[in-house]
Amino acid sequence: MEELFKQIITKLETLPTKEDLQSIHHKLDAIMGQVATNTEMNSAIHELASTSQEHDTDIKLLKKVVSQ
Repeated sequence: MEELFKQIITKLETLPTKEDLQSIHHKLDAIMGQVATNTEMNSAIHELASTSQEHDTDIKLLKKVVSQ
């Protein structure tokens, strides 16, 4: 019976504390904010890449028109 209590106490000691869970929650909030920021930046980058490709096409067409 004493061995069983020792095992139970050992398991209880390894459970996360309230402070541990609060720390994890705080870190998770920070990660969620970073993901949102990265998603917005990624969207802006893709939009810039698309605009750049359109400009490249426009420049090529203008060069053809000017050269003829």
